[in-house]
Amino acid sequence: PWSYEVSVGRPRHYEPRGAATIGIRLTARPLPGLELGIGRFIYWGGEGQPHSLDSLLDALLGRSNIDDPSIPDPSNEIAGVDVRWALPTATATWIGYAHLAGEDEANATPSKWIATLGLQLKHATARHRIEWTAEGGDTRLGNLFGLHPEKLQAAYQHSTYVKGHYHQGLPIGAFIGGGGLLASIGVAVIPIDSPSALRYAASLWTANVSQHGSEPINAAYGLPGRVNGLSLQSSGMTDSLRWRVGLAVQHRPDAEESGRRTVGIIGGIELPLREP
Repeated sequence: PWSYEVSVGRPRHYEPRGAATIGIRLTARPLPGLELGIGRFIYWGGEGQPHSLDSLLDALLGRSNIDDPSIPDPSNEIAGVDVRWALPTATATWIGYAHLAGEDEANATPSKWIATLGLQLKHATARHRIEWTAEGGDTRLGNLFGLHPEKLQAAYQHSTYVKGHYHQGLPIGAFIGGGGLLASIGVAVIPIDSPSALRYAASLWTANVSQHGSEPINAAYGLPGRVNGLSLQSSGMTDSLRWRVGLAVQHRPDAEESGRRTVGIIGGIELPLREP
């Protein structure tokens, strides 16, 4: 079994103006419980950049890492691989997953890796299904969770596509943006046979953000320091809609932010479109 996704878009308020995005992802399940994936996210074109079909083909084929400053680079891209392995037992299912993405290219393969690692445990009681998750993410180029501690350069930056991997100042990749280290734990509880498909979830996370220094293009976490967070959410459905509500709290204990705490409310409604 296999699947693929292709998307195209155009970010607003971006530099260079008019740049387009192309997303490509391919997944396959060669064995029961094992899923492998490869993906690319490409920025192409824009004001002052090549717009020809040849430049688009170069971007799609990865012929875009040009070191000569006199030749315009036709694109910027992030490419990576991921794996997910589910192991069922008599009483629970264990799931491990990893995602590695390279922000640069060396010898026609991704380099300067960033990574996400996670572990899930799913089990059931007489009345509930319970899902536990622990996850870590590192967006410092080549650091890989401290294997190369001297490397603190931030991901999601580019000299030509100067707004980086952000949309209006918010990260498109890991939510802390580039140059940070993130750890989180969470639990979700799903009542069995609930007529409203109820789901309750809670998560705690902590991150050291922008460890390389201030990052102006990261409007959310562009100042160096530690951030702690808590999220509580509930979701369900009725005959006519799906709903989701929650509460999120963040705290910055570092002196630069003077212990700033922020509180947010999460809410959403999905209305189905039906034929008359």
